[in-house]
Amino acid sequence: MRCKFILHFLLLSSLVFTSCINQKKSIYFQNSIDSLQHAAIPMAPFEEIRIQKKDVLYVNIQTLDPQSNALVSLSGSSASGSQAGPFSTYVVNNEGFVEFPLIGKLKLEGLTTSEAQKAMTGKFTEYYKNPIVNVRFAYINVSVVGEVNKPGLIQMTNERPTLFDAIASAGDLTIFGKRENVVLVREIDGQKKFVRFDLNSADVFRSPYYYLRQNDIIYVEPNKNRIRSSDVATVRTLSILSTLTTIVVVIVSRINF
Repeated sequence: MRCKFILHFLLLSSLVFTSCINQKKSIYFQNSIDSLQHAAIPMAPFEEIRIQKKDVLYVNIQTLDPQSNALVSLSGSSASGSQAGPFSTYVVNNEGFVEFPLIGKLKLEGLTTSEAQKAMTGKFTEYYKNPIVNVRFAYINVSVVGEVNKPGLIQMTNERPTLFDAIASAGDLTIFGKRENVVLVREIDGQKKFVRFDLNSADVFRSPYYYLRQNDIIYVEPNKNRIRSSDVATVRTLSILSTLTTIVVVIVSRINF
């Protein structure tokens, strides 16, 4: 009876200990929670995203003349080939230009959406009285791969997408995700730059790479448990194949005999 009680106690202790370990590995900012209770976190400065080739833009143009509004709306092109709505859809071509009704081609590559609005307003003023132009990105493409629940390409409609926006859209990290080693891959001037984040620390909010850019890639590295489980699965598969091979050899040898 005493041995049974000790066995149950050890089993319960093991479960509680394991639960605590898993919970600790799953908590974000665990190195900073105590210090954050009475402190504000300085955020990284946000820089507006620059328009690139092949970006898809939503453009809305309004004037004081209702007939002109109809003309502008119906003249807008659409990336999908459908009739343009209140926000017409335009694609930046391989030369960095977008072709608009009346004003023709306008180079938007390298501009922010607010700068593009000013450039377009100046051009449309030549044809319309007090035009109001709004420009925004249709979406920001971000790829999230590795140990997340829904890996893949994510189209962020927010023009200020953050690292955690992308992680949330990917269904959060799995229990096998290495929270202290999340890698951001970004192309800058034709070169790939790799940035590492530690999600256990609140310093992630101060990083200049906290806000995402077009075509960023986020990779969540697997922890040792995932690697170990993969190795065990591989060994088990090889063991089964070896056993089956042995059985086949024995059967064949007996038939030949």
